[in-house]
Amino acid sequence: MATLSICLEQGNETINRYPLIATCLIVFVVAIFAGIHHSASNPPVPGTLTPSAVDFGNVKLGTTEELRVEVRNNGSQELRVARISTDCGCLRATLDSKVLRPGEASWLSISLSATRIADDVAQAVFVFTEGVLNPSIVSVRYSVKPNQVVVRPSHFSMGRVNQADLPLSRLAEVALPENVSTFSVQSSAPSTFECTTNDDNRVSVTLMNNGITGGIRETIQLGSGSESTSVLATAYVIGPLYATPSMFSFATDDSGSMQPVTVDINMRKGESDVRIGEPKLSSNFSEAFLTSRVPSGSGTAKVLVQARGQVARLTTSREFGYVDVEYTNGEDEGVLRIPIELY
Repeated sequence: MATLSICLEQGNETINRYPLIATCLIVFVVAIFAGIHHSASNPPVPGTLTPSAVDFGNVKLGTTEELRVEVRNNGSQELRVARISTDCGCLRATLDSKVLRPGEASWLSISLSATRIADDVAQAVFVFTEGVLNPSIVSVRYSVKPNQVVVRPSHFSMGRVNQADLPLSRLAEVALPENVSTFSVQSSAPSTFECTTNDDNRVSVTLMNNGITGGIRETIQLGSGSESTSVLATAYVIGPLYATPSMFSFATDDSGSMQPVTVDINMRKGESDVRIGEPKLSSNFSEAFLTSRVPSGSGTAKVLVQARGQVARLTTSREFGYVDVEYTNGEDEGVLRIPIELY
């Protein structure tokens, strides 16, 4: 007890002797604890980039556009860029400065390659920084417009269809150039394919039952002028007759000579009252003409088509026509259509 009493007295005597020093010491300790508490409750804000979105607007198909946007480190920590990536191969992004102090700005360059038609697409640029788990994300929006009217699919294939199932319709999407708001549609054979447009930029193509069976191949024109385009509509309508092979096909050689092609016309199983009339060659195919039809006793007829004289070799395109073979089936009349292809 004596020793403890001495220490207390000496301590009191020291404090009383140096009141200013004691007061300063207490204030210093309180300030340290206050600073620690403030740092724990208000940590530095990690660096992030703003703005978080950019918009290219409408971009023409087949072009490459670049957009430069000023981005800023709006945090209270220095931002060191580790890498930059995108979620689409059509986007490339670079940042002029890889180190941004708080409040400092740099230029972000974004390159967009418009390789496909798109409407209001959202992609992203990811900026990864050292010491930060989640990247800064810059959203990139754009629409890609074609240079002319584009139809998807570009080939209306109805496939094999029973005549009894007609009419049959298919829908296609239409993409318009930036300066075109409406479009027209017209079929080269409106009695075979009827075409209508919808308000939502769609085309409805309907294969009609007009008595034509066999192979059908027609062209549909959409739009007008230099921005128009054409699409192909095909079908094979199954009726009482069929052709073997189903198409006259001619291949030109360097001399332009071609061998005649013969097609057999047969009745389908279960048909017995079909009468075949004279074939007719389409007027839009001047390179070939009909020479003869040889009926046989087995219900099979033969149609012969050959080239008219010498035909120049076609190197970049094909020409199409058809032979129509008229027939009667009881009280019904119809046409078996056999396409002609010259290439």
